[in-house]
Amino acid sequence: NLNDPELTVEQMAQEFTMSRMQLHRKLKGLTGLSATEFIRSQRIKLASRLLEDPNITVAEVAFSVGYNDASVFSRAFKKDTGTAPSVFQAHVSRG
Repeated sequence: NLNDPELTVEQMAQEFTMSRMQLHRKLKGLTGLSATEFIRSQRIKLASRLLEDPNITVAEVAFSVGYNDASVFSRAFKKDTGTAPSVFQAHVSRG
């Protein structure tokens, strides 16, 4: 469901049949991240894999991982990885 821009922590908790707070505590204990941070980190990891394909645009990747706005995606990607998605893609495609 990472590609769903409407994905919420509540929906994720329902999928795991636990309360929002239980999910938060479990994720915090296992990953050190809040549920919201966990969702974002998983989206960024998926985006990193998708950006390995030089034939896909950053905007297409953004929409594929659940962002409605490519600029919001780019800021989140850069915050998490330290690199803009276009720079990351250019670097990866050069090998």
